[in-house]
Amino acid sequence: MKKTSFFLFLLLIGCIGSVSATVDIVLPTDCIETDYIVGIDYSNSTEIYDILSETPAWVNSYPVISGIANAGNGGEVYFESEDDMVRFLLPRTGSYPLLFDTALMSTVADNRVYYASKTSGSTTYQMVATKDCWVYYFGRAVGNLNSDTGRLYLYKDDMVVSNLVAHYGVTSDYFNRIYAPEGTVFNVTMSFSNSYTTFYFAMACNDGDLEVLSDSPSTPSTILFDSYQFSFDVYGEPSMSVYEDGELVGVTDSLGYLCIYTELGTHDYNFTKDGYWDESETVTITGSGQNVSVEMFPEDELYLVSTNIVTQNIVPNEVVSATITIEPKYLSKDTKIHFSKELESVKIGVSDVSMYGEDYILGDISEPTTITVTFNSGTLTGNRYIEYQVSGTTWVNAETLTFQKLGNIDYFVNELPIIVYMPTWEIGENEFRITEQEGNTLSLNVEVLDSEENSIYEQNKVFNPYGVERFTVNLSESGSYILRIYCSEYDILLPFTVGTVTIEDDTEDDTIPPIVDDSEGIFDMILNYWYFPVGLVGIVGISKLFFGKKGRKDRKKTNKGGNKK
Repeated sequence: MKKTSFFLFLLLIGCIGSVSATVDIVLPTDCIETDYIVGIDYSNSTEIYDILSETPAWVNSYPVISGIANAGNGGEVYFESEDDMVRFLLPRTGSYPLLFDTALMSTVADNRVYYASKTSGSTTYQMVATKDCWVYYFGRAVGNLNSDTGRLYLYKDDMVVSNLVAHYGVTSDYFNRIYAPEGTVFNVTMSFSNSYTTFYFAMACNDGDLEVLSDSPSTPSTILFDSYQFSFDVYGEPSMSVYEDGELVGVTDSLGYLCIYTELGTHDYNFTKDGYWDESETVTITGSGQNVSVEMFPEDELYLVSTNIVTQNIVPNEVVSATITIEPKYLSKDTKIHFSKELESVKIGVSDVSMYGEDYILGDISEPTTITVTFNSGTLTGNRYIEYQVSGTTWVNAETLTFQKLGNIDYFVNELPIIVYMPTWEIGENEFRITEQEGNTLSLNVEVLDSEENSIYEQNKVFNPYGVERFTVNLSESGSYILRIYCSEYDILLPFTVGTVTIEDDTEDDTIPPIVDDSEGIFDMILNYWYFPVGLVGIVGISKLFFGKKGRKDRKKTNKGGNKK
């Protein structure tokens, strides 16, 4: 994996003096790509390569070039190390300070360079790190007299990092990479003894990492170099091919990783792999360090389906809302969805989805389609689910193929800390009881709603630990009602009817036989409706309906367990 780390140093002011030692740069015959790259501007590439071909003399050291790509037509120069790359961008000799003009070259990343050169007039330049960062510093001192005693200092928070002395016939260099925590202050001080001394320095960083202090005695010059290439990471399937404009950019490795180098701006990429649907992504490159994750799907799957439970802190017998998003990879015709449990509603937006038999008809879809479903959470607590099956057809390679996608809507039903003892509801006065069963103080709101959801009874009660409270409701007519019990942690709705069921048997343990939904198996049915006597301390959190007439032993509806979270 390539990690392009590029910091550009360029001195615009030269120095005059003798050369201590010179070497010639060596151009490779083969191109070996490395992590250290300088991008060459296409319109000026010929001039730059002419300069390289001259193999001019370099002072003290020379950069090791490992390869040149697209020579003569713009391209890249690769270096063996970061030091070599930086050295390539520094002055070659004291009498020839510039490698080439900045207009001839672009860089791998935006970089801010502060620089200055002086032959007289002692001064100090001050810069501060605006955040934790790495800074590159290059300093050079050139002397022409034996009596030269001038010095070029670099201070980091008052600590001397570099101290270069100007001597006759000697060029002294210092180059280093320095870590600078936020708030670090750098001082570059030039102290001259005569006018035959030349000092210059360059400090390079990512744009915005350093800024010149407002009270700095002197202000250095600065350059922000243009961008040439930026890297971004691709994560996907192993051996996944990446194309741009029909040309292969690269192939992911065995871990599904690929690093791509490209210019700033918007790029359209296509991702392909045998046995998978093709994918495409539009990537806007604003700098290095970006990444894109590509999820590919086998050709035998047409649908990407995701679910989301909208209702939070679900309790027994609560109406739950959930969304299902279906994204077909291609146009899906005659699309439909089937559920393993009867739902209360299925909508797209505000419109109901029509049914044919037991299937909900979605029709032809080519874009992600979100449906909203509502259903009763049931009486059992813990992890629950509803199965779904999406099916449809599409046209692939001149034939119609049928696809199916199976999945679950998973949800969790919290237990309740109360037991509700329900009477046989009738016209007139009706009494029911609620018991707190976890040993906590609890404030509950109790409300009865009619068939139009108008409140006809409402009361608030504070329950002591294991306390029992009685409520009396006067009902004037038959019909459907809802007993609502709620607090800040949960909201439970218990529907009941008045005047539609008559109990003739006078025994105290009579119950109304439950009507079991086809979606519940025999095991669920036994758990849902098994009877436990009221007096047992260890009543479990399984909801049941027990009916008794006023004046006789109450029947109970039990909802036991923890608070709704």
